[in-house]
Amino acid sequence: MWIKNISRCFIASLLVSTWGLTNAVVPVAMGQANPTPMADPPQNAQPLEFDVATIKPNKSGSNSIYDYSVAPPPDGFVVKNMPLKMLISEAYGVRSDLISGGPKWIEADRYDITGKITNSASQEPQKLSVSQRNQMIQRLLSDRFKLVVHVITKQLPVYELTIAKDGSKLKISKPGRRLDYGANDGDIVAKSTPISMLADFLSDELHRTIVDKTGLTETYDFKLKWASDSAPVTDNSVSSDRPSLFTAIQEQLGLKLEPAKGLVPTLVIDHVERPSEN
Repeated sequence: MWIKNISRCFIASLLVSTWGLTNAVVPVAMGQANPTPMADPPQNAQPLEFDVATIKPNKSGSNSIYDYSVAPPPDGFVVKNMPLKMLISEAYGVRSDLISGGPKWIEADRYDITGKITNSASQEPQKLSVSQRNQMIQRLLSDRFKLVVHVITKQLPVYELTIAKDGSKLKISKPGRRLDYGANDGDIVAKSTPISMLADFLSDELHRTIVDKTGLTETYDFKLKWASDSAPVTDNSVSSDRPSLFTAIQEQLGLKLEPAKGLVPTLVIDHVERPSEN
């Protein structure tokens, strides 16, 4: 998998492939296709949390994009040089641009964070779903950063993802094939991938919620190439020969993005504090 342009979607794909979930559909996220906020666990359920967690300010001085551990340990997770706002985005499944409130340091300060499960008898990490894992990160944010948030639904511009008039060009994956997804500036190579993951990537790329109206429920193999504004141009001919993202989706995938209006859940930060280092 490429790591040049790590997005919330890319992190989700890493979780699916590294936590032992084969052919899994990434849960619909806030700010993505048909968004619904994550529900609180039932009152009688045992809270999911890491047995051991360490949080330290990253002192590398690097301003580069955070480094998510590509191969997280089977008994926890690791992030390095990550802004708190990005971790909130990951934990609650909401794009960063749909998060409001909070002090400026949640974007400026970088942290190295590890979480580990030691009581494997009661919580087997290889069987945790992405939703369960995110609940554990939410608990960590609440305990250590004193994070308090609430959801506000707003009427915002969205894109509806539909099938183009000539029909879908997506190839249905062979049964039993493991999800394999890589995304970089201007390139996607995907195998056994649900439409929800494509919609999530497009949501991050276009900074607008994607509502899936394709009706496609299988997992698919596909490639997508387009002229990305953020990609470094080392060969002008390569960039100029590629279509826009909107054109590429229609020509290469047989899908179409149409502008619309829709209700989008957004996350508001009510309170947050810097954690004590440990």
